[in-house]
Amino acid sequence: MMKKLFLTVFFYLFLPHFQNSFAWGREGHQLVADIAKSMLNESVKGNIQKYLGNISFEEAAIWMDEIRSDNQYDYMKTWHYINIEKGGSYIPGTGDNIIDRLNITYNELQHKQTLPTQTITTDILILFHLTGDLFQPLHVGYGSDKGGNTYQVSVNGKGTNLHHVWDSDIIEEEHIGLNDCLALYKTLSLAQKVKIQNTDFVGWLNENRKLLDAMYPTTHKIDNAYLNKNKNIVITQLLYSGMKLASILESLFLVPDTRIVVAVPEPKAEKITVEDATKYIGRKVVICSMVYGVKELASVNFINVGAKYPDNPLTIVVFKGDKGNFKNGLGVYENKTVCVTGTIKEYKGKPEIIITKPEDISIQ
Repeated sequence: MMKKLFLTVFFYLFLPHFQNSFAWGREGHQLVADIAKSMLNESVKGNIQKYLGNISFEEAAIWMDEIRSDNQYDYMKTWHYINIEKGGSYIPGTGDNIIDRLNITYNELQHKQTLPTQTITTDILILFHLTGDLFQPLHVGYGSDKGGNTYQVSVNGKGTNLHHVWDSDIIEEEHIGLNDCLALYKTLSLAQKVKIQNTDFVGWLNENRKLLDAMYPTTHKIDNAYLNKNKNIVITQLLYSGMKLASILESLFLVPDTRIVVAVPEPKAEKITVEDATKYIGRKVVICSMVYGVKELASVNFINVGAKYPDNPLTIVVFKGDKGNFKNGLGVYENKTVCVTGTIKEYKGKPEIIITKPEDISIQ
């Protein structure tokens, strides 16, 4: 297992890896990471970043979803959830569900001075993601409908399932962002904050399951009233998840590790055509092509390259935390030929490049 964990981290950092999102959605997991980051002091963030290298907190939060499409990581698939029928309770097991894995990972990191640094990195990535999953109540839901995945609904006439509604639709349709979560945080008393941060994983399993029954609509048709009614619940769950993650990380990484983390040389970028992007997953490239649209959301922004969405062969992604680096805004790239430099990743079967600064993209 230790060897497999080392390979997991090595492949993520330096070799091809794959993306596929299944929980909270990209925006939700990024919000959890942003909330936690806003609550950590610079010293703790620096101690964590040493293990993450050039992986941002936002990228760390979605890593476990990114590698789900690669069969070599199938052993992690059951770690994202636990199914308990109504009236049932958690029974400790061997590590094949979210609660077992969170406890194992946290306990392992309490003795991080005995671990290889590569294992610590993997454990951090697991904590970032599964702490987010825990607070999406359908990840601790009923096995009879696979956590809402087989509970079919329509959202304003569009077919989907209840799990996806809570992963993504409420966040996107109600435009939930970091400011919404931090505004709620300001209303909490000190006693509430302490309780939220100190409740253990099993305690949160039980608390989050209390929300389940009310999440199921009276009919299979979901409208704007349902989305709006549940907006505050989603904001609360995201906030509590970020607070819990911050508390965990602070307890584990307050003291720095003085061991040396070996640096790996930055790979040289290859110049390719946008049509060949799918052939270069995991490799650093330079691609020059026309921008056919820019979509800006609360937590993530998309620049569609090579054709109009959804036919674009490449998407350039800018997370909210990095958007401020682009002083002229992202709209300046619309209908322009640009050259982008970065590592191609795969998300829901499509190539993308995540950029963080204006130097990564230039107008030709």
